[in-house]
Parts: sequence; C-alpha cells; structure tokens
Amino acid sequence: MSLFLTIARVALALALALATPSLASADADAKRVGKLAHTLTTSSSAKARLSAAVALGELRDARSLRPLIRALGDKNKTVRAVAAKALGFLGDSKALPALKRATRDRDKSVRRASLEAITLIRRGPQVASKKTSKRRRSRSSRARRLASYRLAAREAPRLKARAPAVYVVLKSTSDESRGKTRKKARKRRVRRMKSVMASTLRGAPGVTTNAAVAEKHRLKPFYIDLTIQNFKRRVSGPYVEIECQLRVAVSNQRGKMLSVMTGGAKVQVPKHTFRRRYEAALRLEALESAVQGIHGDVITYLQQNPS
Repeated sequence: MSLFLTIARVALALALALATPSLASADADAKRVGKLAHTLTTSSSAKARLSAAVALGELRDARSLRPLIRALGDKNKTVRAVAAKALGFLGDSKALPALKRATRDRDKSVRRASLEAITLIRRGPQVASKKTSKRRRSRSSRARRLASYRLAAREAPRLKARAPAVYVVLKSTSDESRGKTRKKARKRRVRRMKSVMASTLRGAPGVTTNAAVAEKHRLKPFYIDLTIQNFKRRVSGPYVEIECQLRVAVSNQRGKMLSVMTGGAKVQVPKHTFRRRYEAALRLEALESAVQGIHGDVITYLQQNPS
C-alpha cells in the first residue's frame, strides 16, 4: 500500500487514530483531536463516528471531553456506548453529569457502558490510565487500524440471544453509477457492497438472513435491492471529496414496493496528496462507509415493520 493511501486514510474519518501519540507534538495532538472531534460530531457515517470515538478514548486528551459528551446523544447506540467507554478512560469528573443522564438511555448497552464509565472515573485517573495503556503499544498503521475496528466491535452492544422478528433476503445488488468505469471495477464495487451489507444484516439484533430459521419462526421475507446510484468527485476547500450515493428498495414476497431509502458517504483527502490513480481505492472506502450508514435506516424500518 502506498504512502498516499496511508496519508489519505489518516484524513478519513475511519483512520484518524493511526499516529503514535508519544511521538506527536502538542500542536499535532491538538490538530488531531480537533479532526477527530469534527468527525465524531458531524460525520454522516456511523462507522466513521465510531472509529473517532475509539481514537479519542485512546488519546485521553482533555480536549476530547466535550465532543465525547455530545456523542452520548448520537443516533447510533454503538457510538453512544463507545463514547461512554471513552469518557471512562478519559477519567474527567466533569463527564459525570452527562454519564448519569446516559444511565437512563433507552439502550441497555449504553446504560451499562455509562455505569462502568462512572465507576472508572470515581476510582481515579490511575485506573483509567492503566486500562488505556494496554491499547497504546507501538503498531504499524494497518495494525492500529485493524485494532481500532476490533475494539469497536468489542464495545458494540452485546444483546441476549432472542428469536428473530425479521427475515431479510438480499435480492440484488447493482452499480448504476454514471461514467465510463470498467465492467471489472463495477463488479468489484458490487461484490464489496454486497459483502458489507450481508455482514451487517447478519449481525443485526432481531434479524435473520437464514431461510431455515425464518421458516422455524414463520417469518415472511423482506427483499432488499441495493444500488450504487452515483459517485462524485469534487474539490471542497483544501480537500478533494469522493462521494458515494446509494439506494435501497424494500419489497415484500408479493413484489410490492414498501419503502425506498437513499444515503451516502464522503471521503476527503488533501488536494496536494490526491492522485487520480488512487481514486478507485478511495471510492471503495466511500462505498463501504455509505453501506454502513444506510444499513441503520434499513434495520430501523424493518424492525418497525416486522413480518
């Protein structure tokens, strides 16, 4: 992987936590915290916000306090839970009022994470420091990125097993984006999109993609058609943006269209580092983030309209 993609991913919301904290200057740390805070509070991608929350928790910088407190109100329950955990590692007693409110969150995992954070803060900063230090060993960029995703997965809600209420069939995936993209590249995009959506659907609580399980619980199927609508590249200030737009159509077993949802995600890289030959890889990054983002809307709709 080239140096450019490493730099680009640092600029992305998904990989802002890759630098080694012990080698960064105070100014660099401040800038990094600012970027992470911006991602956490403004990104449309739940995956990006989640990665930013993890990174802020690792940094244990006092400037992370306000954005992490704000993230306790995030629409994504996993982001809320990880933000609570991060506040615990930060160890600042100023977070206690917000964490106490979060103990009344509608989601069990957020309530539990908030209680654990409160306990950690009250036990003193040395405890939080000891816990955090285990995650700050020197790593390569790729290893740190993978570690951040694994941490995020560990912090994700651990719901008790229960009978599924929704049966989903990923009926079709297609690329209808404009442009002269080669057929091979389009197929690669579609495979990536299908893989990410299938994985997120399988992991969603109360949802099954298994026909045998659905038959056992007498669930009628929802069919999902997932389409890449468009990719856009534009210049925005000092950055080049790559945007992916998706459409999801939900229908029932009779073929009746029940809902159509659209969503997207953007990837930003500094203009002075952007090269056209890396655009395909950046589009795949944007695509994956877009799928993760729209997945939440799909799951919400399906859970509100069970079989």
